[in-house]
Order: sequence, then C-alpha cells, then structure tokens
Amino acid sequence: MTIRIMLASLIVFVPATSVYGQMKVSSTQHCAKPTQAYNINVGDRPGHAFAISQMECTWTNLKLGGVDIKSETSTCFAEDDRERSLFNCYSAISASDSAKYFGRWQGAFTQKDGKYVDTATLSIVEGPSSLKGLKGKWTCKTSYGADGSSDSQCEGEYKLPK
Repeated sequence: MTIRIMLASLIVFVPATSVYGQMKVSSTQHCAKPTQAYNINVGDRPGHAFAISQMECTWTNLKLGGVDIKSETSTCFAEDDRERSLFNCYSAISASDSAKYFGRWQGAFTQKDGKYVDTATLSIVEGPSSLKGLKGKWTCKTSYGADGSSDSQCEGEYKLPK
C-alpha cells in the first residue's frame, strides 16, 4: 500500500513540443520493486502510515534539454492515508553525457477506483549548468505489478533554466 506511493512518485517524460519556453512531455516509465522499503503505521486511523523506500528506474529515449537520461535511483518519504498521499523524493540521475544530476520530486497521489493518479513537480537541484534549475510539473497514471514494480503514463511540461 504505502510502497506504491514511492513508486508512483517517480515520473519520466520525453519532450514533445516547446511553447514559450515550456517543453511538453508525454512518456512512460518503469520502476523495479524497491530495493529498500519501510512502513510505520501511525495508529490513529486505519491506513495512516509513514513510508520510506529506495528504487531503481530505467527508460530509453528520454531527453531533457537535449540530454539523454539513462537511469535514476530515488529515495522517497511519504505519508499515506489510503486515499491521498504526500511524497518527497530525491533522485540521483545518470545521463549519457556522464554527468550526475540530482533532482527533487514533490507531490501527491490519489487512489480512485483502484487506479493511482500522481501529480508532481521536479526540480534539478544539482548538476551541470545545462539542466540545473530545470522545473517541471505533470500528472501520471500508474499501475503496479504483483512484484511491486510500477509502470506510469505521464503528461506535463518542464522549463529549462535561462
């Protein structure tokens, strides 16, 4: 239950068009089952818990500002109350230019009719100047495998720093 929050928090996107400096994105992402995951029930009501996890995600043909992104290791913290969850993640992102980028994801997801919808923002907080300062906002629909892996379909936009 709370592990799904962590998986839903990772979003991958590919630029489609640019309008007034905003790059439109539409893509899918696959994350493996978390390599580490811990849940602590709060106890005040059913389903209220805090969770922390770490997972690996991979993709192909992902470009952000002309940089090919190859993989990501994300460490996430979330508060889950069954219907709505808030999350914060920090990601170490590897790119084809051999640079390391570090990003921060923040957002929330809701569960409706057994489906998860994720709304998040991304900021690249460290890395070479080509992407440092990147900001994005999007929505994803995420499905989960029985093994704890996830697949997301995402739509949104991002803006490169000036």
